[in-house]
Amino acid sequence: MQPPILDEEQEKILLWAKNWRDQEQAPTAIVIETLVSGEVLDSRKDDEEFLEARLLYFMYNSEWRNEVLLAVQLDSYRKENDIKENDIVTNDIFAGFAKEFNWQERTFGLYGSAKNDLFIGRYRIDDFYTVE
Repeated sequence: MQPPILDEEQEKILLWAKNWRDQEQAPTAIVIETLVSGEVLDSRKDDEEFLEARLLYFMYNSEWRNEVLLAVQLDSYRKENDIKENDIVTNDIFAGFAKEFNWQERTFGLYGSAKNDLFIGRYRIDDFYTVE
């Protein structure tokens, strides 16, 4: 299953969820329940990031919110302007073919040929752009 494509507002909510889950070892179900419930946990009342994420979450329609929840469940997402599989990409230092995406880590394999026979390294998706 491909991860959902998120906009900047959705990404803010996802990053809040990831940070909370990673810092406090909170199960995904608890993170989602806290985000979507009508109640605010005592432990979250002073959490400005949570309050902002929740406010954003409830500002949009259910389809928009469902994309956020899917990204939280999958622990991965894409952006509209992300590089794509087989694109020729660069970060102004290295250039090559984008292959083998890991959407959870938001990394990809950079190859010097389209045949995957010259591996250059793994890089962050957000650090590269497509050569036009």
